[in-house]
Amino acid sequence: MLKPMVWGLGLMFCAASVSADLPDAEKLGALKRALTDKMNEYKLLMNVGGRCLETPPDQAKNNGGRVQLWDCHNGDFQRWKLEGGRLKNAGGKCLDVSGPDLHKNGGHVGLWDCNDAPNQQWSFNAGRLRNGGGKCLDIPGVPNWNSNGTDVKIWDCNEAPNQKWEHRLK
Repeated sequence: MLKPMVWGLGLMFCAASVSADLPDAEKLGALKRALTDKMNEYKLLMNVGGRCLETPPDQAKNNGGRVQLWDCHNGDFQRWKLEGGRLKNAGGKCLDVSGPDLHKNGGHVGLWDCNDAPNQQWSFNAGRLRNGGGKCLDIPGVPNWNSNGTDVKIWDCNEAPNQKWEHRLK
C-alpha cells in the first residue's frame, strides 16, 4: 500500500513542476502575436543574383509606379509583405500586372491601389512568384538580366535564375 502512495506523490510533484514551467494563456497569446507580426513584416524580395525588387522613392505611393531591380540597401522602398495573396510595398501599394497583360509574356508590372483582382494575386512556388494569370515575375534582358534599373515583367514560368526570388528579412 505504501508503494502506490509514494508513486502517486511523485506523480503529483512531477505534474506540479511541469505546470509551473508552462506559460499562461496571456504569455502564449503574446508569443503568437509576436510571431504573426514577424511573419507579416515587410521583407526584402531578393533575386538569386543578389538584387532586390524596389520602387523608386518618388513613385512608391503612385498608381502606375515603376518596379525595378536595384542593389539591396534595406530601405523602405525595397520592402514587401505578402498580405491576402497580394505583395504590398511599404508605401501601401500592391504589385500589379496591367489588366490586359495578365496572361501575356512581357506583361507590364507596376504598382496600383490594392484590390482583390487576379492581376494582384501572387504566390510563391518553388522560389518563383506566380501571378493570378499563371505567369511568373521575370527579369528580362538576358544576358544583362541583373542590372540596376531593370524593370520586371511577367513571363511563362521556367527554371531560369531570372525568375528565382526569396522573401527575407535582410
